Amino acid sequence: MTLVKRNGSLPMIDSLLTDLWDTEKFFGDDFLQRPLMPAVNIKETDKGYEIEMAAPGFKKDDFRISIEKGMLTVTSERKEENEEKKPNYTRREFFQTNFKRSFSLPEDVNEEKVHAEYKNGVLQLQLNKMAEPAKPVRKVLVE
Repeated sequence: MTLVKRNGSLPMIDSLLTDLWDTEKFFGDDFLQRPLMPAVNIKETDKGYEIEMAAPGFKKDDFRISIEKGMLTVTSERKEENEEKKPNYTRREFFQTNFKRSFSLPEDVNEEKVHAEYKNGVLQLQLNKMAEPAKPVRKVLVE
């Protein structure tokens, strides 16, 4: 069984071409405030599942990862504020980006053994599979 990806919102691509022709909408605040949707690679191995999420520019403290009712959810929010003061003016710039990605977990994932690491702009999640319990030997009587 493989992981199923679920996005917190519709991808930006859906309306991008339409927005290109409406320059007021394309360059408006609503276009710039759309959530980031990081690219994801998912790989199944014998021991578990590996998820790689491209999220450059974040810090490891920016991520919140939770598992609830068979759903793995990764959220992040980053805010920056820059201020430049000169004798005749003050310039302030604000930047905010966030995203939310959710994944339905297969039944064989051990939710207690999930490891996350962030390095070089990639969030790596390791989800281990549960060890298959030893099946008891069952004797069948012949009648």
